[in-house]
Amino acid sequence: MVAAALFVAFGRYPLSMLVSSRRKYPPPIKIPPRSSHSLRCPSGNTIYVEIDGPIDAHPLVLIHGLNSSRLQWFYQHSLLRDSYRLILIDLPGHGLSPLPADLSLPTLAADLQYILLQLQLKNAILYGHSIGAMVIEQYCVNYNVPKPKAIILQQASYTDPLRFVQFAPLIKLIQKPILEPFLKFVKRHPGIFAAIRWFNYLNGLSILFHRYWFFTGNQSAAQLRFISRLAATCPPQVVAEGILKVAEFDISKDLLKISVPCLVFAGSADRIVKPCTGKYVAMHIPNSRLVILKGGHLALIENPQDTNTAVTTFLNSLDG
Repeated sequence: MVAAALFVAFGRYPLSMLVSSRRKYPPPIKIPPRSSHSLRCPSGNTIYVEIDGPIDAHPLVLIHGLNSSRLQWFYQHSLLRDSYRLILIDLPGHGLSPLPADLSLPTLAADLQYILLQLQLKNAILYGHSIGAMVIEQYCVNYNVPKPKAIILQQASYTDPLRFVQFAPLIKLIQKPILEPFLKFVKRHPGIFAAIRWFNYLNGLSILFHRYWFFTGNQSAAQLRFISRLAATCPPQVVAEGILKVAEFDISKDLLKISVPCLVFAGSADRIVKPCTGKYVAMHIPNSRLVILKGGHLALIENPQDTNTAVTTFLNSLDG
C-alpha cells in the first residue's frame, strides 16, 4: 500500500530516468524578466508578456507551442538575452495569460499585431514554435504593419496539422465522429480532465506520453519532467480548443505572400508535424532556408545546441 502511494505521488522520477538519456544539459528553469505586461487586446484576449535583454537591442519575439508556455524557450532565452531585446509571449490560456476569448489563428495573429504596436516593436524578428509559428505565418499573410525583419518557424504546419501527425490516416478517419466530440466534451468538463492531468503527471503516465510524442529519447529526465509539468499547468479546455482551431488552419495558398527572410526548422523524428511539412513550407516561402534537426517535436529542448547554432547563424546573416 505504501509503495503504491509513493509511486502515485512520485512515479514521474523513476519513469523519467528510465526513458531518458544521461546527456547533461542544464535543467530548464525560469529566468527572471526585466519587465512584464498584461495586454488586453481588442479581441478580448489578455496576453501576458515578459521582456528581457538590453532595452536598446533589436527586438526578438518568441511565441511558444500549444500546451506549453514562454518557459519552454529556456535554452534560446539563455543564449539570446544578452544580444537581443526578448519579448516572450504567453498565448491566451497558457502560462500567466488568462483563459481566452478566442483561440482562432486569425485572432491570435491580430493579437500579435496589437502587441507589436503597443510595445512599439519595429522591424522585429518573430520566432515561433508549432502553433506559435503558425500564428506568425498567419500574421505575415494578413498584416504588413509592423513588418517583421525576419521570421523563424520551428516545426510548424501550413494547414491542418492532423494531416501530418503520426497515424494521420487513422486520426483523420476518427476526427469528425470521435475526436472532435471528445474535445468538445473536454471543454464542457475541464475540472475532471485537469484532475486527471495532474494525477498522470505525478504518477508518471504523462511522462511516457510526452516521451513518445515529443521526444526521441535523447532528452534528459529533467527536460522530460519540465515539459510534462508545463502541460499539467495548461487548462484542458484550452488545449482542446487549440486542437479544434488548428484543424481549421490553412494558408497553403498564401505562403508565397511571405516575403521576409525565413528560417524553417523541421525535426527528423517529429511525430506531431512530420519533416515533409517543414520542407513544403521552405519550398513555398521565397526567401527561406530549411534546417532539419535531430529530434522530435521539441527539438529546441532535446537538441538545443544544434537549434541555437542554426538560430545564431541565421540571425548573424541578417546583419551581413
